[in-house]
Amino acid sequence: MDQELAEMNIQDNLDDEQFNQVSTVEEKEYMVIQGKLAYGGRNETYGLLNAIINRDNGELINLNVAFSNKDEVVYLEPNSKAFDRIFSKLSDKERLDGRRLKTYLLNNITKDDILLFNDLVVQNNLEQIKDILRSKLEDFTREAVDLNIYSEFQSEEEIRYSHPNLLINEDDGLDNIEEEIIELDVAPVIAPINGKRISQFKKNDGILVQIKEKSYNEYQDIIDHFIVDANKRYIKGIIDYIIFNGPIKSYDIIIKFSSNIYSQLLIETEGELKLAIPPKKEVDDAIDYELIKEEVRKELEVELRSEIEQRLRVELEAEIREKLEEELTNRIEQELRIELEREIRERIAKEDKGDKLRKEDSLFKNRPTVVANKLIINIFILVSLFILILLGLIYYYKNPL
Repeated sequence: MDQELAEMNIQDNLDDEQFNQVSTVEEKEYMVIQGKLAYGGRNETYGLLNAIINRDNGELINLNVAFSNKDEVVYLEPNSKAFDRIFSKLSDKERLDGRRLKTYLLNNITKDDILLFNDLVVQNNLEQIKDILRSKLEDFTREAVDLNIYSEFQSEEEIRYSHPNLLINEDDGLDNIEEEIIELDVAPVIAPINGKRISQFKKNDGILVQIKEKSYNEYQDIIDHFIVDANKRYIKGIIDYIIFNGPIKSYDIIIKFSSNIYSQLLIETEGELKLAIPPKKEVDDAIDYELIKEEVRKELEVELRSEIEQRLRVELEAEIREKLEEELTNRIEQELRIELEREIRERIAKEDKGDKLRKEDSLFKNRPTVVANKLIINIFILVSLFILILLGLIYYYKNPL
C-alpha cells in the first residue's frame, strides 16, 4: 500500500512539471475541497468527498461522495497527491453508498457557506471550514465524526488535468455534468387497516407518502406522475434504502421517485406501525423505468435459472431412466435366458425319465409271453433229446455189436 502511494506521488511530481507557469491565487478560478470522514466506533465507516466550487459566483459545480473501507482509503490523507486517483478507482457501489450523504450536503450547504469557505481558504483557516462541515455531517450521521480536509485553488487548466471526469467546454467554461438532485419534503401516511408494518418494508417496495405543501407548490410540475391523490397531496415512490437504528428505535428511510428525485424520512417507532402503500394497480407507475427493467431482469434471471435447472434435471432423469431401462432390459433378458435354459433342462430330464419308465413298463407288460416262449422251446428241446436217445437205444438193441 505504501509503495503504491509512493509510486503515485512520484508520478504526480513528474506530472506537475506540466505546470511551469504558476498562477496567482487571484487568477485561479476554482476552489477544490477534499475530505475524509470516519465514524462508527469499532466498525468505522470511511467516506471520501471531493467538491469543486466556482469562486466567481459561489456555485458548487461538482460534488462526489463515496464510502469504502479499503486499506488505500483508510490510510489516505486528503492532501495526498493520490487522492483523486484513488477516488476515481472506487466502485459504483461505493459511490452509490455515498449518494445519501451527497444528497444531504447538496441540500444543506448554502451559497453563503460556500462564499465563506472561499474566504477561509484565502486566510488558510481550514479548521473553521472543518468545524462547519463536521457539524453538518454529524447532523447526518447522528454520531461523532472524525474529519480531515484539504483545500486549494486551481485554474481551469489544472482542473482539466486533475479532474478529467468533468466535461469542460472551451466556450461554456466548466460545466456540471450531473443531473440536478431534488429532495422532496414529505411525511409518512399512517394506514392502520390497509397499511404495511414498517418492519416489513424492504428495498424496492412501493410506499405512499404525503408531500408537504411548500415542496408540492415548488415541484408540482415535475411530480405529476407520482401523484395519487392531489387533494391530500399523496404521492407514490419506492424505498431505496431502509435501516433500523436499534439504540434509538428509529427507521431511516430513503424514498426514490426517479433517478434524481428523493425523499428522506426518519420515523421513531417500534416495528408495529403501519404505513400506507400505493394502490396495486398504480404501484408500477411510480417506479422508475430503469428500476423496472432491473427488477424484470432479475426476475427473468431467476425464472431462466430455474427453467435451466429443471431442464437439466429432466434431461438427467431421462438419461438415468434410459440407462436403468437398458440395464433392466439386459437383466430381464439374462434372467429369461437362464430360466429358459433351466426349463429346457428340466423338460429334457423329464423326457429321459419318461422314456425309461415307458421301456420298463413295456418289458413288464410282455414278460409272460417271453416266459411262455422260453418254456415251449425248452420242452421242445427236451422232447427232441428224449426222442433221439430213445431212437439210439432201439437201434442199439436191434443191431448189437
